[in-house]
Amino acid sequence: GTFSLLMFVGLLVFMITAWKRYKKGVNFFQTHPIVTAVFIACWSIAVLSGVLFYYLVYFAQDLT
Repeated sequence: GTFSLLMFVGLLVFMITAWKRYKKGVNFFQTHPIVTAVFIACWSIAVLSGVLFYYLVYFAQDLT
C-alpha cells in the first residue's frame, strides 16, 4: 500500500517535470534514461505485487 502510494506520487512528479521540460523542448525521459528505467522497474513491482496480493486474498484461500 505505502509503496504503491509512493510510486503514484513519483508518477505525478515525473509527469509534471516531463511536461515542464517538454514545453522547453527537452525530452526528460531521453535525457534521464537510468531514472526512467528505475522508475519503470519500481512501478512494475508495485503493480505486480498488488495483483499478486489480490489473487492471494481472493482466489488462493485454499492454499493455506
